Amino acid sequence: MYKIWSAIENVFSKMRKYPVPTKEEAEELKRLRQEAGMTIPQVAEALHTNQARISDYENGKRGTDPELIEKLKKRYKLIIQYNT
Repeated sequence: MYKIWSAIENVFSKMRKYPVPTKEEAEELKRLRQEAGMTIPQVAEALHTNQARISDYENGKRGTDPELIEKLKKRYKLIIQYNT
């Protein structure tokens, strides 16, 4: 039994923990999405995730891979440029 718990602890200790975005980062992400004319449901569908997750990112309640946040920002900026 000890070996099983030890293995589980080992797996969890190796899991990557992502930082929660700062208030400023979360607000920027939301602002860019809105300027791009996208809704939370549209973003969630494009990312194959649920709306609550996107909302949590934008409200600084959930951490995610910083690379994902940067990719979202870049895509929003491209949409904004294309629409202007």
